[in-house]
Amino acid sequence: VDQLSGEWQVGLCEAPCSAPLSFCYGCLCSCCMAAQQRQQILDVIGEPYVCCGGMFPCCGLDSPQDSSCAWVEACCCPGLA
Repeated sequence: VDQLSGEWQVGLCEAPCSAPLSFCYGCLCSCCMAAQQRQQILDVIGEPYVCCGGMFPCCGLDSPQDSSCAWVEACCCPGLA
């Protein structure tokens, strides 16, 4: 976590030219990109997966779940993934 600077490696406006494959992946398969990015972020920060980031503390959604649930979340609620 020490290497995190608060800056993206590639800025939003530079993404189409600097990282065209990632850009196209995000545009064409946003659910898969969101789930994969969520998994990577959780790996970096070392936290367990919690559905919707724990924003909805009901029905057990505020407790750690199996990380494969991130794929369902990304398809059903892509804005929260």
